[in-house]
Amino acid sequence: MELSIKDRSITNTLMWASILTASFDIVLTVDIGGLTLRISQLFALAVFVFFAFDVFRGASLRFPLSFGNLALVIVFNTVWIYRALTVKNAVAYDIWLLFDAVEILLFTHYLSRQETLASMVRKYIFCFDALAIVGWLQFILQFFGINFYVTQFHAMHRTNGFSFEPSYYATYLLMGCVICLYLLETHNKQAMSRRMLLLSAVLNIGALLTSTSRMGWLMLAAFVAVRSIVAFYLQIKARQTNLMRLIELLVPLGLAVLVVVVIVGIQLKVPIILMYTQGLGLGGSSAHSSGTRIASITMTWDVFRSSPLAGCSYGGLDAAIAAGHGGIVSEVGNGDLSMCVSVEALAALGICGAAFLFKYVWDLSIGCYIRTRRLSSVAKEDRQLMYALLLAHIFIFAILQFNQNILRTVYWTHLMLICTGWNILSAQNREERAAGQTKEREKAELTT
Repeated sequence: MELSIKDRSITNTLMWASILTASFDIVLTVDIGGLTLRISQLFALAVFVFFAFDVFRGASLRFPLSFGNLALVIVFNTVWIYRALTVKNAVAYDIWLLFDAVEILLFTHYLSRQETLASMVRKYIFCFDALAIVGWLQFILQFFGINFYVTQFHAMHRTNGFSFEPSYYATYLLMGCVICLYLLETHNKQAMSRRMLLLSAVLNIGALLTSTSRMGWLMLAAFVAVRSIVAFYLQIKARQTNLMRLIELLVPLGLAVLVVVVIVGIQLKVPIILMYTQGLGLGGSSAHSSGTRIASITMTWDVFRSSPLAGCSYGGLDAAIAAGHGGIVSEVGNGDLSMCVSVEALAALGICGAAFLFKYVWDLSIGCYIRTRRLSSVAKEDRQLMYALLLAHIFIFAILQFNQNILRTVYWTHLMLICTGWNILSAQNREERAAGQTKEREKAELTT
């Protein structure tokens, strides 16, 4: 039984409010017995309530893409709680992971019935735009002595939106940048006009730059470089290259290479680069500097090597790292010690549990790309919208290898939208094929 029009409107508003506030770490949070609930999760809880009533009215539920692998990840994480040195923290993280899975299940169920892929991507871009504007406000207001939730200062303030710190903010905005730039590159106007896409790209790229997150800059430069090389190759293959087109492709590639050279130069302390970047705050250390990242990855790897088959669960990982390196277990933070999500998965879930997580990530990136290409009855423009979401997933997963942990709400929100997009496109493909078969039968009947 479908929801009423009023209920559909309410659930849609709640879901998009949850998506919009997914990056809110330092505002609109509630502490319940030491467990911090974000406003995004509270909106999601309201959707859960609607679904509970919906079940009584006979609602059916379709599992999202690769949901079985995610369920097995949760099973492994739950099983290894008994090995955690901080059981309370381990249980809290397990509940968090389960919450993300249920959110994917229910949001996919509703959004795939209430949105087209174009409308979903358009609203998603607007969410990035809203948070990019917050970053711009932080950057401008600070010059007038107004601190609008800025958390870090070096030679110059660094914008962080409503995230814990600038690198978290850059990770979030990276997805918006990738989506907008890809749709601009492919001249896709399904979600919004080219002018609006360009404005969104400028907003998001500018806000990402003001965060001065070197990993954010590096990943954005890597995306531009990769797409420029791919476009250049396709132009040569099609033998359509002219001088202006060559310039259009090589200029962004050159800028991307320049960014990479500057960032690497700062890391290696090349004198000439430090001379030109001194005083900009680009070379200053942060809470998650490169040295800290490398040390954290190494410590997490040591935990995995000590027990490759049996993990310690996500919530027990910090304590395991601390215990293995002379730290005080009772004083460890939540998710502060582990950095690389792949090594983190191996240490927390063990080899078998991590294999299911990697399979899940594959299915919602490369695997979904292969599946989408096979949807022959779906328009190319619609498939491009899906490719944009998948590219954003690849690059956010890449940046998570150097910062944060995998339980970031923005990451699971993005996975939910990929699952929703797949449901929408696969249903559309079935309908188009059925319509085509009907036309063929009618044509055959007329000829006979």
